[in-house]
Amino acid sequence: MTTKANSHFVDSDVTGTSGLDSWTSDNFNPDADSTFDYPQLQDILESYVSNRIDNIFDDIEVVDPQGTTAIDNEAELLDIGVGQPLNGSYYLTTNIVVTGTKTVALIGSSGNPFIGTFDGRGFKITYVLDDGGRGSQNGLFHGIEDGALVQNLLIDATMTVANDTGILAGFVSVGASPAINIKNTHVRGTISIVNTWPSGDPSSREDVDDVCGFIGSYDASSGGAGNEIIVTDCTANVAITLISNDGTTNRIAGFTGGFVARKGIFTNCHTGGSITTTDSSEQGDDFGGFVCRTADSIFSKCSANVTLTIGGEDAGGFCGDDNGDNVFSECFSLSNVTVDDNGSTGGFSRGGLSSGSTCTNCYAKGDVESTGAGLAWTGGFIGSAAGTITNCYSIGAVTGLFAEGGFSGESFGTETSSYWDTETSGQATSDGDEVGKTTTLMKTQSTYLNWDFDDIWVMPIDSLGGKTKTGEQNRTTAMPEDHAHLNGQTVQGLGDGSYLGTDVVADGEVTMDDQTIINHVGLQYTSTILPMKIDGEVRIKRISKIIPNVNETVGGTYGRSIAKLGSMVLRDANDPLDTDSALFTGTVDLPFDGEYARNADIYIRQTFPLPMKLLGIGVDLSVEAI
Repeated sequence: MTTKANSHFVDSDVTGTSGLDSWTSDNFNPDADSTFDYPQLQDILESYVSNRIDNIFDDIEVVDPQGTTAIDNEAELLDIGVGQPLNGSYYLTTNIVVTGTKTVALIGSSGNPFIGTFDGRGFKITYVLDDGGRGSQNGLFHGIEDGALVQNLLIDATMTVANDTGILAGFVSVGASPAINIKNTHVRGTISIVNTWPSGDPSSREDVDDVCGFIGSYDASSGGAGNEIIVTDCTANVAITLISNDGTTNRIAGFTGGFVARKGIFTNCHTGGSITTTDSSEQGDDFGGFVCRTADSIFSKCSANVTLTIGGEDAGGFCGDDNGDNVFSECFSLSNVTVDDNGSTGGFSRGGLSSGSTCTNCYAKGDVESTGAGLAWTGGFIGSAAGTITNCYSIGAVTGLFAEGGFSGESFGTETSSYWDTETSGQATSDGDEVGKTTTLMKTQSTYLNWDFDDIWVMPIDSLGGKTKTGEQNRTTAMPEDHAHLNGQTVQGLGDGSYLGTDVVADGEVTMDDQTIINHVGLQYTSTILPMKIDGEVRIKRISKIIPNVNETVGGTYGRSIAKLGSMVLRDANDPLDTDSALFTGTVDLPFDGEYARNADIYIRQTFPLPMKLLGIGVDLSVEAI
């Protein structure tokens, strides 16, 4: 007597009137986060960011078009701005590989930026561009201007350029018209920066600047309401190399960022890759893993994991230079930074955090090294600061020759409830108000005074059953407002593999009693298994024990009728009783409250959103003589 049933647990996003809605605040991966011991940000855990940057080109979904003109091939793509207007509304129907090597931007030209709508729908454009080291404002788009919308696009590019370059666009220009919006757009590739002097005359060369992975230069010549660029849910994974033509005197002014050069409003944007210069002679300044030089900008839930090897000065793991009135909130840098010239260097920002800028709930983990013997301030978080820093920390190794500090090399600002690791940094002191702690204390939640571990930070401190759990229990997890289709209905919750209970959806929100990281909610679905009758109900019999054989199963109930069900205890006798049950595979003896009867039914039921796979059932039974 064998029967098989798959669990009703859904391990992917399911919406509708049944099944589970999946909400993962960070796409948390316990294996990838096995060293998750310092605080991380709940909404952008490092494993989520790494997975997004590495796999977005494979994981992005094709969506319905939001344009009016289909782009089916290379010729139609390159016709935008030629035979088709730059204010048109376009969408891709397929991946496009641009043939040959282009010498100028694919869409638009000097004085003719794109101002329409471009919906990639999840498709990819691949191109190669080489401007001979003398061009400017190159990318897929020459420029993007007020009111434009670019979304759902993948770009894979190989570029050799000189100035004002980004794989998406060479520049953006904003004024008094509606903002530029860029959403769910992702770029990868290589950028080689070469400054070719006209006629080989070094005195006639132009400085190179504003070359970045995503967008190059920024122009705000006309101000006014809406003069913003808004970038949401985008990534750049680009290797940028700055090449000095003669190896000694080709000055590159710098202003190179892994994502963007100047300013804007950035939310949930992330960058990987590298920035490398080939020698230390006049290689310039202001290199940043995410942004090179910025003012009047907002960075929220963004990150940089870029290797910066700079033959110049002034570099930061996230920000090269803060020129004023910026907001950094819930951001992090994993960038390693090495600079072999003078200037400030920091794991998060090289310096210049002005008195009008704030940095809140951010951290830096990368190592920082400055070999300049001149005025070179080096800090694990920031090189030189004058702004307001709150609830931040750093742990990277700090090496410098002039002025170095575990958190800041030089500070004229205010640091509140901010910390650095005195052991991993190799630094016992820091210049500001931040506090140095040992590695053990940095991994202890109570160290972080007035930090929000309910909604912003998370610190798992032990591993249970292969899943990382938070250090404090009996806190709440609030699901985001994406369950409006279930308003007024009772749903079940699953958090980090454990059943959380039920809640009634109100205004699209669900709140559970325990704080967890991976969360699923959905309407209850009950699986019931009723095996075939034993001996066709010929004899009167009584079942006293059942022996189910299950595979990767948690929970469930069993009994002789729906009204008389008991819990299936599926766990190893050596498992601690205060931990969540692991997936159980094997057989287990379960007492059965059977009665003498001809039918002798066995019911197996799963009412929780937990996996169950029943491979077979053995029984012990007594049979009356005929």
